[in-house]
Amino acid sequence: IEGRKEIKKTSILIFKLYCLASIGISLFSQEIIYILAANEYQESWQLVPFLTLTLVITFVYYSHVQTIMYYVKHSKLAFICSFAGSISNILLAYILVNPLQSFGIALAYLISQIILATITVVISNKIDKVDFGLKKMTVLIILTIGVTMIGLMPTLLQELAAFNWLNIAYKLLISFMALLVLFYTERKVILSTILKFRK
Repeated sequence: IEGRKEIKKTSILIFKLYCLASIGISLFSQEIIYILAANEYQESWQLVPFLTLTLVITFVYYSHVQTIMYYVKHSKLAFICSFAGSISNILLAYILVNPLQSFGIALAYLISQIILATITVVISNKIDKVDFGLKKMTVLIILTIGVTMIGLMPTLLQELAAFNWLNIAYKLLISFMALLVLFYTERKVILSTILKFRK
């Protein structure tokens, strides 16, 4: 029981780091693309929040698929999960690419990963109901979307150019507040981990 509690604590901490990274990369994606990409790709920064959110959701899959892989006789079910995710990605991309173009690809990938994660969670719980903190993860995904939208609102509504210093300061404030919340909510786990490395 104690071991499973540790699994949950560790999963939630890592997941929060994923969420924080998603928020940070999404908020500063316009500046990153401005520095790294050619002029014709400048608008592609708008795809980044979809892709980072997809990586956050993928963590739900990775955490729960471990249960399936742990039991050798059920390990073949992991292939079914992956196959379902891949097929849904192909079908959704086929449907969405024409009307939405590059956004269609990003959206198809996002939805397919939600399908993949959902199927994996269902199968994983039927094999052995290990609590990785799914409810908290779901809340954190919603919060990540909300914080990202708040952070990008000035950029989208006012169509601000990259390196608008007032906008950058605003996004830094949002990122710092998210970091502060992460540290406060996970202060015991973070401090205990630091102490373990010092020994």
